[in-house]
Amino acid sequence: MHATSYPISNFNKQHMVRTNRPQQQRLDKTRALLNVFIFCLLIAGLWFVCLNVSPYIKFVTILSQGVFKFDSNLASLSILLIFGTCFWAILQFLQLFPILLFSSEKFMKSLITKSDTRQKVNIRDGDEAVVVKMKTVYNALPVSFVANLEKLCVVSYLIDFMVNSIINSPIKGGIEMIGDMLLYGRFELINWGNVFLNLQTIFAVEFIVLMLIWTFSLLSATQPQR
Repeated sequence: MHATSYPISNFNKQHMVRTNRPQQQRLDKTRALLNVFIFCLLIAGLWFVCLNVSPYIKFVTILSQGVFKFDSNLASLSILLIFGTCFWAILQFLQLFPILLFSSEKFMKSLITKSDTRQKVNIRDGDEAVVVKMKTVYNALPVSFVANLEKLCVVSYLIDFMVNSIINSPIKGGIEMIGDMLLYGRFELINWGNVFLNLQTIFAVEFIVLMLIWTFSLLSATQPQR
């Protein structure tokens, strides 16, 4: 009885292997395409980083000429390059950090757990104003960290928009023409090329990062089970 069960078992295993092989081949092709897509996204990301840094270097250069009177030598240009890149990197970090945090399941689960289980401190009528403020801040943690981060993110986008509008004015004749455009309805002054360039500069890196997160999630989902 046992002797006849082995061939049937072996047949079933061989049949499952043959059945799963086309599926595995399709998964391998999907993973290869996803890897190529990730590589293309990284190349595009590098291109947009260089494109995004450029307005900040120009902005810092304009400020330096008006305030610090930098000379046009290699050392001065290197300093302006570093300052412009750091300025952009700080704003970019504030814009990307919420995206990265909210894409982390572990972070969100940990934050929700801490928020639900955290013991609040009672605010008493006799507490001094400083103590009330400290208790209020303490009770709002850790959710207030994310809320404040979102506010900083909005501020960073506003600064990003301002810098790009100064360097690549969305209005013909300069950003100072915005009053004339709005007062007299001269919407033909809109420079649509710079509008598109500014939108691309402000949001391109975030879009690339989101696409990378989603693609890595798909790649993880197609991992062969062990």
